Amino acid sequence: MLASVPAAEASLPAAAVAPTHATLSWDGAPVHTLVVPAGARVRPVARRPGRTVPAWRAATGAIAAINGGYFNHSDGWPVSHVVVDGEALTAPHENKALRANPVLAPHLPRIFGRRTTWIDTPDGWRLAPWNAKPAGWRAALQAGPALLPEIGLEAEAFVIRGKGGAIARDGIASGARAPRSALGLRPDGAMVWAVVGSPGLAIPQLATLMARLGCDRAMGLDGGGSSTLVWTENGRPRVYVGGGGAAALVNSALVVEP
Repeated sequence: MLASVPAAEASLPAAAVAPTHATLSWDGAPVHTLVVPAGARVRPVARRPGRTVPAWRAATGAIAAINGGYFNHSDGWPVSHVVVDGEALTAPHENKALRANPVLAPHLPRIFGRRTTWIDTPDGWRLAPWNAKPAGWRAALQAGPALLPEIGLEAEAFVIRGKGGAIARDGIASGARAPRSALGLRPDGAMVWAVVGSPGLAIPQLATLMARLGCDRAMGLDGGGSSTLVWTENGRPRVYVGGGGAAALVNSALVVEP
């Protein structure tokens, strides 16, 4: 679904470092991409209850936005860390439903500590496990799994295997086609956002897509109904919802400030 937002939100400031939007098709799925140049002002935002990505864009005055980390759809409680300037905007370790899940309880150290995180540092953007954030970092948004240089489904406890090696849980249906969002970093320092629409891609297909988009590091963001991209076109915000229909409430997002 591609639609302009209401006229009341139509006036946007010019960007000093403007992201570049493009569309393509990959393995039979529509893809909207945004290349955010190195030096652009990017920050994570989060709150419970959530907002739609277009509402996050409007609330922050941003010129672009994409959905962020994971959360409970039942109560909006976060599953992913989001921190800005030392302030924790989400507290996934306080997620009672997550802690009470007997399948996930033994894997909480990986869920909280190993899942891949976008990190803003004085030397540029980085992707690393939450517990391996580099010194001097200023902001971080956790999601996952890692897509490049290799896929981190089991290392980050998205896929959990039982006795005999059979998959006991796949929290993001990684082998099935579904609308998905991803974030990648290119060797030139730019960041690439991608939202894949229905019928979507499986995680291995998404990893290949991000490599073809020039990324050498990449991570997944929340997918399904959350997958939403907002960008500026001819001075007006435009919205793509990967699952079609109206944009869903999300617990967190990344925004590009003018």
